[in-house]
Amino acid sequence: MSDTRFPLPYSDNFEGYPIAGEARYFTDQIGSWEIHPEQSSGNSSSNLVVRQMVPSTPVHWSEGSNDRGPLSIIGQIELNDVSVAAMFRLPAGSVNKTESACIGARVNMYFTQGIVLCVGSPGNYTLSYGGPLNGGGYEENDIILSGSTPIAIVSGRNWYTITLTVIGKEATAWLEGWSLFRRASIRDTISGFAAIGCSHWMHIEFDRFHLDLATASTTPQLQVPNSVFSEGQLLGAAPCARNGHIDSTQEFVARSSWQLYHKGSGLCVEARSTSKASSVRLATCRQGVPDQQWRHRYTNIRNREVEVTLGAWKVLPNTLKLVGYKNGVVGATPGGQDEDWNMWTLFPNTGQLRNTYEESTILGYPLCLTVLTERESLVDIL
Repeated sequence: MSDTRFPLPYSDNFEGYPIAGEARYFTDQIGSWEIHPEQSSGNSSSNLVVRQMVPSTPVHWSEGSNDRGPLSIIGQIELNDVSVAAMFRLPAGSVNKTESACIGARVNMYFTQGIVLCVGSPGNYTLSYGGPLNGGGYEENDIILSGSTPIAIVSGRNWYTITLTVIGKEATAWLEGWSLFRRASIRDTISGFAAIGCSHWMHIEFDRFHLDLATASTTPQLQVPNSVFSEGQLLGAAPCARNGHIDSTQEFVARSSWQLYHKGSGLCVEARSTSKASSVRLATCRQGVPDQQWRHRYTNIRNREVEVTLGAWKVLPNTLKLVGYKNGVVGATPGGQDEDWNMWTLFPNTGQLRNTYEESTILGYPLCLTVLTERESLVDIL
């Protein structure tokens, strides 16, 4: 079986690409990022870099898509604890003190979430939740910390290397080997992509990009032997495995038959009742039975949170929902009562059925549908 995780460590010096081509694995979300020779005073450099090409705000492709500065993402959405590094050069003639180069971790495709470090001329930095607004400002409460850099940033001349390491609830950053901050306190409530970006529509350049897991988080979560799984095991909610690692207790497939298939056991998720609130368990997969049908917006569940309700379309009334509680309980209930969440989203790379797609400071770190393997899970609490 192929490995669905992004290949880490990953480095790219952007050499060997065709001019005006795209860098491997990078996905442009805001702006357009192309491979070109670096801009030098003689315009004869052979060193290839990635450059943001759009000079001014373009037509919006969706509401709010141009509210933030240009952005290109890389990696996978399940990454949590990473170190991101790159060289950057601000374009010649930059005089606006809010123009800055940015790198980020846990970033979403709109640049509205994540841990983002921006460094600008003549020598300032900002660590924030999400990237800068188009024009260099920030939303209220998004700034984590800011300060002056230990060296001057000269536009159009020198290259500068910035590094951002994010582990759990801490972030550390360097500029040209100088420490900007160490172990700054951050939220640990979301995963996301690594990114390069900037604050304005300008021809900023990046080179020598590097992405790796942070050293404290390279050990994958312990896998549960398939022999541990059996019919009747309850399902609950537990913290989602980090950094794209696949936890066999949390790996599910949403089948077109509306079944939630658990890969590790070869069993399906089943409700104990189709008429009243009940717990959910593993059971032998049976086609066409309402207690194993979990209908949802099949195309949307991979991009947002959606309701997951019991019974196929027009088979059962849309009354019993798959809901969860912060104490780890999961069940099929009418919803809208005392549950902590009643919507889910599927991350296909890891098979995780999560309770959040976007960051939720109320729910905290994402919880995943999980086969409970501890002895106490045999007690039916619904």
